Amino acid sequence: PATGSPFAAGSLPTMVAVDTSALTVHAINSGTTGTGAISAYGFSGTTGVLTLQAAVNGCGAPVAIAAAFGFVYLTANTGGAGCLTSYTPQVSNPYIVATAMTNFALASGSSPSGLAVDATGFNAYTPNSGTGTVSAYSISSGVLTQTGSPVSTGSATSPKSITLDDTWLNLAFVPSANSGIAVFSINSGTGALTLLSTSPLTATQPKGFTIVHLDHLSTIYVYSESP
Repeated sequence: PATGSPFAAGSLPTMVAVDTSALTVHAINSGTTGTGAISAYGFSGTTGVLTLQAAVNGCGAPVAIAAAFGFVYLTANTGGAGCLTSYTPQVSNPYIVATAMTNFALASGSSPSGLAVDATGFNAYTPNSGTGTVSAYSISSGVLTQTGSPVSTGSATSPKSITLDDTWLNLAFVPSANSGIAVFSINSGTGALTLLSTSPLTATQPKGFTIVHLDHLSTIYVYSESP
């Protein structure tokens, strides 16, 4: 392990996002709402050592985080609705200062449950467990704008997270609480999602998965809460 590991964080850290372009790491503290919802670190590209530099505010109870191309995005619950926060970490030794923070309110009852930013940094997606949908956003200079209406996950109700394969297959995978995995195609030009007719994939209480590419083939490995 890196010298000093494990590193101090806030209350109940559950997820991290790494931005190698800015040498920053951002952890969501699920036990904190608002002030200090995110712990921001600088890290060494050679040793991997993290230095806690700032506590950044969120817009609610944090759920998921992503970092790409110098911007950080956080989705949070706000009493059954939700919000998205984006900010720019300004790195100056020894502090990270969050600037240009933008909050985007989500619809009442949406209960966002995840977040993904595509490889271009121009599109973001949030599954909404309360409405059985996925919302798409365009990104311009870190500012999020919803594109179109949320898309239904079909019979794969109560979506829990989202994983993108937008470099090989142009697909988005959204596991549900108990009814398989919804699969969407991603329009490479607009980022829009379309639910595939073969969706959902069969899985018993899917919890998450990873995608492995080998010899131009893709294999999906799913781990479940039940055998």
